[in-house]
Amino acid sequence: MKILYDYQILCAQKYGGISRYYYELVSRISKYENTKIEIPALFSCNYYFENYFEKKSVSQYSSRFGSLVRYANRKYTLLFGYKNYDIIHPTYYNPYIIGRLRGKLVVTVYDMIHELYPKEFSKEDKTAEFKREMIYKSDRIIAISESTKKDILRFYPDIDQKKINVIYLGNSLSALDLKPDSCVVPDSKYVLFVGQRRAYKNFDNFIKAFAKAFANIDEMNVICTGGGPFSTDELNLINDLDLGGRVTQKSLSDNDLAIAYCNAQCFVFPSFYEGFGIPVLEAFACKCPALLSNRSSLPEVGGDAALYFNPESIDEIAEKLLRISSDEKLRSSLVKKGQERLKLFDWDTIAEDTYNLYLDVSSEG
Repeated sequence: MKILYDYQILCAQKYGGISRYYYELVSRISKYENTKIEIPALFSCNYYFENYFEKKSVSQYSSRFGSLVRYANRKYTLLFGYKNYDIIHPTYYNPYIIGRLRGKLVVTVYDMIHELYPKEFSKEDKTAEFKREMIYKSDRIIAISESTKKDILRFYPDIDQKKINVIYLGNSLSALDLKPDSCVVPDSKYVLFVGQRRAYKNFDNFIKAFAKAFANIDEMNVICTGGGPFSTDELNLINDLDLGGRVTQKSLSDNDLAIAYCNAQCFVFPSFYEGFGIPVLEAFACKCPALLSNRSSLPEVGGDAALYFNPESIDEIAEKLLRISSDEKLRSSLVKKGQERLKLFDWDTIAEDTYNLYLDVSSEG
């Protein structure tokens, strides 16, 4: 079987869940017998694919000359158009590849955030438009959760449900063989918030709930990782809540992120919407109790291994924060269940399921 993955996410992400997803697939499927994978790209800025591209890629060019690099990669990809592929699996939604290379088109839909929260994105963002074209032109769609499949059908009810396969994501973060760094986490107790802080991520309600729960407990803090430095509005909110010095933002390596999970009182994911929610699995892997919103895919991923709350209720979030931080028996129970739950999200199984999908769709007339 000959499979093409394209350059898109390798230029868009240095780190990130989508590029990690493709790295885990490629690293496994490339070892399957009678399988050849091509990723035609001159440049990549992606950390996970660093070794794959080490002989032909200079990542600094990709970050400094983004539009030029994307153009070069696109032209390079299309030079392969004379070849036939069994499977073409673009890594994001730009439809430039449609009709210009030959092979069955498989598209992974990660979420429907652009459709559900259009005001969060600029008017120039064409992700929803591109995604629509890819969905309709695809031979098969991979949805990363049942929740995402449901959302696809909500926006595109005329799509044949049989065309959509749900294949979950896995966890790549390990708490084994950590290299401790005392600068990563404070000596005091803290709650961990991971990822972006766009409006749908519900950071404001979370931080208000934290202030309500721990106003008089100075030794409890918040660490936010990812998402970049706090905005002026976020800093103003933190100061207005009298949390100055108790809420910090850090950019962490995988090793340091695992340390942060391992030492946290709990991981909190207050999002109104997630296509899947990889940080939930990361928390499970690092034996960190998980406190999650009860919306979209999060109950599907977390199962009985997390404590849930209504993300619109500051009072409920505060109550659950106090409960999970003070009830050691509950924390231990969630950690144990998390270890069992994690077994359902194995990259080897995910790669095998994806490859079987490729075989199935490539055999269709």
